[in-house]
Amino acid sequence: MCAAVSCRICRRETLHEADREPLLSSFLHATILEHSTFQESLAFVLSNRLATTTLLPTQLYDLFCE
Repeated sequence: MCAAVSCRICRRETLHEADREPLLSSFLHATILEHSTFQESLAFVLSNRLATTTLLPTQLYDLFCE
């Protein structure tokens, strides 16, 4: 299965779960649905997890997306 198909399936299932689980909806939208690729979603999650007072999440996100 190619990456594009896997990404579409993941997004479809995430939309379904966001509708079913209102408490998770904002998290799922922020981490998966607001990003157009898996790489961008991963960069978003990693940048927020690895951020410090010196390295902001936005700086890390830009670095990961390069």
